[in-house]
Amino acid sequence: MKSRIIILFVFISILFTLGLVRVFYLQMIPHQNLARLQKSQYTSKISLLPQRGKILDRNGEELASSTISYSLYADPSLVTKPKNLSRKLSKILGTSFKEIFDKLSQERRFVWLKRQMEPDLMERVKELKEPALVFVEEGKRSYANQNTASQVLGFVGIDGNGLEGLEKKYDPELRGEKVSILSKRDAHGRPLLVSGQIFETSNDGATIESTLDKELQYELERQLQEVYLEQRADKAMGVIMDPQSGEILAMASYPSYDPTMGSKSNPESRRNNVVSAIFEPGSTFKIVTAAAALRTGRIHPNTKYFCENGKFKIGKRTIHEADNAHKFGSLTLAQIIEVSSNIGSTKVAFDVGEDRFKKMIEDFGFGKPTGIEFPGEGYGIVNRGSWNEHLLSNVSFGHGIGVTALQIANAYSTIANGGKMMRPLLIKKIIDSQNNPVLENSPQVLKTVLSAKESSTLTLMLSGATQDGGTGTLARVDGYPVAGKTGTAQKVDPNGKGYMKGAYLSSFAGFVPANQPQFTIYVVVDNPKKNYYGAQVAAPVF
Repeated sequence: MKSRIIILFVFISILFTLGLVRVFYLQMIPHQNLARLQKSQYTSKISLLPQRGKILDRNGEELASSTISYSLYADPSLVTKPKNLSRKLSKILGTSFKEIFDKLSQERRFVWLKRQMEPDLMERVKELKEPALVFVEEGKRSYANQNTASQVLGFVGIDGNGLEGLEKKYDPELRGEKVSILSKRDAHGRPLLVSGQIFETSNDGATIESTLDKELQYELERQLQEVYLEQRADKAMGVIMDPQSGEILAMASYPSYDPTMGSKSNPESRRNNVVSAIFEPGSTFKIVTAAAALRTGRIHPNTKYFCENGKFKIGKRTIHEADNAHKFGSLTLAQIIEVSSNIGSTKVAFDVGEDRFKKMIEDFGFGKPTGIEFPGEGYGIVNRGSWNEHLLSNVSFGHGIGVTALQIANAYSTIANGGKMMRPLLIKKIIDSQNNPVLENSPQVLKTVLSAKESSTLTLMLSGATQDGGTGTLARVDGYPVAGKTGTAQKVDPNGKGYMKGAYLSSFAGFVPANQPQFTIYVVVDNPKKNYYGAQVAAPVF
């Protein structure tokens, strides 16, 4: 019996000794697996969203920036009275009791309750002193001038991703570099603060300096709104360019939208129609016909064409002037532009010929992208097949061809700057958070479309259109010579059934001062109800 007790004592002693050795080993000797286990239990990987970069106008004025907001999340496993807490939060956050209760009843460690809260709301939640509720700082996108330039700027989603406009086009640059860090956690898995801070990062997004002029942008939008309301139009749009550099100074459509509302707004109002909408331009396109005529070398401003006294039969169809009261006889090329004769343009196009006219259209960039730094650019529509006489006639006065407002503005800028086509620019430069240049744009000549003499002659023709007897007298500016052209186009039926009855696109394209152009301006009013001629509707906006 005594020997058995001794054996049992020895056995227990050996086990105890082995246990002590194991404890010593675990405490004193490093072990990779245990280190990894310890790290996973007491640290967590947190992804940080950096501060989104600013978008500025050409003078350094803020158009878009980010401010600090507070987002609330909960750890449902720590909530002891979910119904009681849900009722309190529902009153503070303005969210339904059921929505909050459903979130707090989940078997999860993390649920968002409210994103991007204002400080006063955050303080009210903090007064609940509920351990399960945690706030984190997030960047909230703000737009200094509300709707101004909203279709150019675009907007961001709740997670800070650019969804439209420049916010989308330059999202990688604006968003900056996403950073991940390791943070200590407590027994409940919550981050432990170090000196009141969990983390900080300096990898913020880049700053974009656009070519826009905030004051011009505001004024353009104000004028578009006025003509939209006055004429009870469907839409209005406009663009202002520097013809010497190709820089976009202002670009807008109306109705517009509030970018802080983002995806909740009307998709149509978010669209940048200047860049993306394709339409038949009407008589503003006649200057392209005139340019093709001058290029032949045998058609001059004083070359005369008989305009058939208001009716010109082509096959089974008859071409009329825009106003049935117009019954022109013989007109020079310059007069055809001045009074905007459809029949005169037709005669000129027939004289030029299909191939040469097509080449002029191609050289002006119609049917192709302009190269602007903006998503969703429309290319326009140019019939690449063989044209019959009726189509050639129609295109000569801006029907049977699809363009964008930016293409028309760029064509007029090409005439304004001596015949050189510039690449339209919307971005001057991009600078990262360390003040290093990421992108710097300089004016870029795409090609020479016209000779200096041709562009000068076309400028004189367009100047005549704004003088007494021309269609564009209401576009004149006191003290400055104006070169420009009116446009009144029947509106294409979107259902593909010809043209809409009584619906027009009224427009004016031009540049000022005509002798030393600083601004190219193109205005389009979609389906005005009070008046419909471009001379009455769009020229005054110019």
